Amino acid sequence: MKKRLLFILPILLLILPYAHSKNEKDSLFTYDKNQPILSERLPFDEFFELVKIYLEEDNTEEVIDLEYLETELKTVYEAPVNWNTATREELRSIQIISELEIEELLFYAGEYGPVSSIYELQLVENLSEPLRLLLPNILIVDTVGIHSKWSDDLKYGKHYAAVHSNGIIEPKKGFLEEKYLGIPATISAKYRFISHNFQATISMKSDAGEPFSVNEKYKRYGFDTYRFFAEAKNIPNFGNILIGSYKASFGRGLIFGNKNWGSKTQQLLNTPNQKSITGYGGSSATPTINGVAYSYQNHLINTNIFYGISNLDSDTSGGEWHSINTSGYHRTESEILRQNCLMLHTLGGNINIGKVRWNIGVNGYMAKFSLPAVPSNDIWSIYDFTGEWQWGVSAYYFFKKRKISMNGEFAVVNSAFATNNNLQFLLSSNSTISINYRYFSPKYHAFWANTYSSMSGTNGEHGASLAIDLPLYKKLSLELFADGYKTLWASVNHPINAVGFELRGNLKYLNKNGIYNLSIRYKSKPEWNKESLTIAQTGHEKTGTLLLRAYYTIDNCSLTSGFQTNITLNNNEKKEIGWLLYQDITSKFINKTLTVKARIAIFNSPTWQNRFYLYEHNIPEYYYSPALYGSAFRWYLLCNYKTPININLSFRISQTYYNNKDTNGSGYDEINAPHRTEIQGTISYSF
Repeated sequence: MKKRLLFILPILLLILPYAHSKNEKDSLFTYDKNQPILSERLPFDEFFELVKIYLEEDNTEEVIDLEYLETELKTVYEAPVNWNTATREELRSIQIISELEIEELLFYAGEYGPVSSIYELQLVENLSEPLRLLLPNILIVDTVGIHSKWSDDLKYGKHYAAVHSNGIIEPKKGFLEEKYLGIPATISAKYRFISHNFQATISMKSDAGEPFSVNEKYKRYGFDTYRFFAEAKNIPNFGNILIGSYKASFGRGLIFGNKNWGSKTQQLLNTPNQKSITGYGGSSATPTINGVAYSYQNHLINTNIFYGISNLDSDTSGGEWHSINTSGYHRTESEILRQNCLMLHTLGGNINIGKVRWNIGVNGYMAKFSLPAVPSNDIWSIYDFTGEWQWGVSAYYFFKKRKISMNGEFAVVNSAFATNNNLQFLLSSNSTISINYRYFSPKYHAFWANTYSSMSGTNGEHGASLAIDLPLYKKLSLELFADGYKTLWASVNHPINAVGFELRGNLKYLNKNGIYNLSIRYKSKPEWNKESLTIAQTGHEKTGTLLLRAYYTIDNCSLTSGFQTNITLNNNEKKEIGWLLYQDITSKFINKTLTVKARIAIFNSPTWQNRFYLYEHNIPEYYYSPALYGSAFRWYLLCNYKTPININLSFRISQTYYNNKDTNGSGYDEINAPHRTEIQGTISYSF
């Protein structure tokens, strides 16, 4: 049966592009300046697909929480922002707009408003052409002074409920040896209510292998993870209040995480100072603050204050902890015994003052762990966080004068210093140069921080980056990126006083039928031999990458063709070459109520160093970016059917078939077969 599937799917992919009448044509995301603003909004799944293309997420190991981004954008999609009355924070909630573009939208509405038509987006200066096409899906024009009533919000808000399950067909070692205590299937459920001034979400999830039962010994109560939040905005004479799970993002993320989406180039070119507290009801295992948050805003000042408790996974058997586990898995007895053993109390606040062309803000927080942190005895752990208390303050700024803008943040946490700053020059309406400078002390440890860096952390790094977005000729554009950094102390992945750098060039051609990319990257990463118990650098891991990608349409199908090759040179000067070839197809049937998405991919990655990461279409609100390693053939088929009564049925099957090994996976996740097959299904209802 499995061998038949391997032959049937490629045939299906060849048939799909021609399964429709040639008279039908879907709208395509292009940069054509002569194309008018879309008069009708796209369905959300199509809109979000274009957002991902706009952000150009990297095929790297850098994790991007697309589930969180989708949830945030869906909230704005269901309750669009009124351009005439929008505040800076409401525009920031759109996520995909840079600080400079936010200022231009506010300036136009204030200088030439009230805006009478969404078509006036064509008149706003310094907006990228793709953004002019995306914004009508989440931005509306309404009469100034009209505000929705609370009674209308509760009456006309939109509801969403879903049940999801997935599992691997082949048995894993953990189930065969009865080490995993639950069933071999993931089960999750979610309910969400969205209106302009009020939203609420509750989600529940148990991963495959986690016991779904009431067990007092392990403190199990049905699902493994529960999340809930309710948020009320624009309460007359009061402000906004949020209760439940949430994430805080202020400034450049040195204290409270900045939401970075897309490639490093896009992170530099689209760099708004965040200032928001957003509820989180996703299924990711990322820690959240669970408590209450209050904010108040007038035309000049915005204030936030919040308090919460976070339950973290850690080994606290000795009355102390060394590290925090964020995998979210609680399948074995040892994993369950580490669940929620460490408690973190967080009290924080923020004040922001600003107008159209400038704003400044101050952040502060105190955090206390229930048990002290004690570093390991490794020499590279000398500067790790110790003790129970963290405190921190920071100041951030934004300033724009004509075609120059600056934003950044300076922070002190437990007497250690860090800073992250950006300087942008606007060369023309669609050409930008952005320069980043950052310094993170080796002793700098802020638990909730998430800022731009090359070492995937916020300590022990000194670096600078340059990004350029440059139109060449008509529909041809070039993006350039350069980054260099020096390690100030050793970490698990980097030696001390080592220099690393990365160079990228992305050539993009756009026309009415597609987007075509040619990307070349070179990265030199310092290496060291940890087994020697020294912190001296032993060499560089050098990787060169060539990526070709085309997004285009044929009849009523959207297609993406891609090829990527990695050449890795390690310390022994041994050259390893990996390659990846894939084809995506998206098509619609039955009056566009049935959407079919499929992929075939062939890859050969001889070493872990030149593995590939490739985002895959998945069940709504679930994302997967597998590490493609070895020599294998991979495919998936995703079907989504929208019934006339607003019930959505989604089904996905995927399989990886390895040519060079008889088993796959490791540890208790090992499968004693050369293939891995996963089935997923979701039933959702919108009303």
